[in-house]
Amino acid sequence: MKRKGILYVILIVIGILGILDTLIISLYSNMNIGIALPGIFGFVLIFYSNIKIKYPEYEFIKNRRIRKIIKVIGLVGMIFFIFVEVMLIYHGTSEFYGEVDYVVVLGAAIDRQARPRLPLQKRLNTSLKYLEVNPDAKMIMSGGQGPDEPISEADAMKKYVVERGAKENNILIESGSTSTYENFKYTKDLIGDEFLDKKTSILIITNDFHMMRAKKIANSLGFKVYGLSSRTPTSTIINSYIREFFACVKSWIFDI
Repeated sequence: MKRKGILYVILIVIGILGILDTLIISLYSNMNIGIALPGIFGFVLIFYSNIKIKYPEYEFIKNRRIRKIIKVIGLVGMIFFIFVEVMLIYHGTSEFYGEVDYVVVLGAAIDRQARPRLPLQKRLNTSLKYLEVNPDAKMIMSGGQGPDEPISEADAMKKYVVERGAKENNILIESGSTSTYENFKYTKDLIGDEFLDKKTSILIITNDFHMMRAKKIANSLGFKVYGLSSRTPTSTIINSYIREFFACVKSWIFDI
């Protein structure tokens, strides 16, 4: 088999793995762009590779100059993607157990029984570890209600930590947000006049892939920011970092 033929077979295998990844993860996580993209990309790779194997001389784009431009754009896009992913990893490790005005735990998906899914469990367990050091900390659970969620993420989060020993009176609920930007905007509104009196210090608790964007948005809204990262579950790590790339691009354009 020619070298290009071997390359296309490899691309087909990668495509199949992408589709399987989407199908498996979708069984126990709410569908989102990070979960769907590997499957979509997989279908494209399989379709493209099959055409090139059967018709090696076939070109989807006839104009050679346009093909070169697309290749350059693709190369630049790949370099940019790798750069952002490296930055996400670099900023993802954040560990702070000092005292702050508020601890803000960012919401994530819950299931149809209102139980936090694994990524959110990781965040909440990290918040419980923080409470072991600072048991009287004021904590804000921030997360709205998705279309396939029976209650708000914030209410499910509060229930989870209270059942595990957190002091209910020290927990505030922000249940209107549907994005990371809204998490902090509505948290700022919840804090109210106290925020106006001083630069409020907050400790953000979220998964490592999400920490860089969360900190930048909170900083842009005037918070004094610290971070305490929780690990991303191994089963969702690829999807999480893919989704976060696009979320970062969106935030840089619209939020920050």
